[in-house]
Amino acid sequence: MPNNSENDRVERFDCECGDYDHCFRVSVYEFDQIEFILESRLPNYKKWYQRIGTAIKYIFHTDETAYDTVLLSSEDVNRLGRLVHHYRKLYYEMQEASKKEAS
Repeated sequence: MPNNSENDRVERFDCECGDYDHCFRVSVYEFDQIEFILESRLPNYKKWYQRIGTAIKYIFHTDETAYDTVLLSSEDVNRLGRLVHHYRKLYYEMQEASKKEAS
């Protein structure tokens, strides 16, 4: 669970097409280490037993993988870039702090 650090960030990105299924969320959490988490929304168009079958095929690496597209606006691309930059900054600060502790 996130510890609600001042460095935590959660951003949601929606597709330009407006389809609710075309979205993802990016989270940066500060635990004992810095976590960068990308969560995508999976389409829910099959019946429940068909989705279980698809999940089993995915586990065994058959060619039943479904991909979806999220078209980002230029503002969202910039927002995603800032979030990645934030993660990298925290990550490198934590790496430097652990090097100093080890010395």
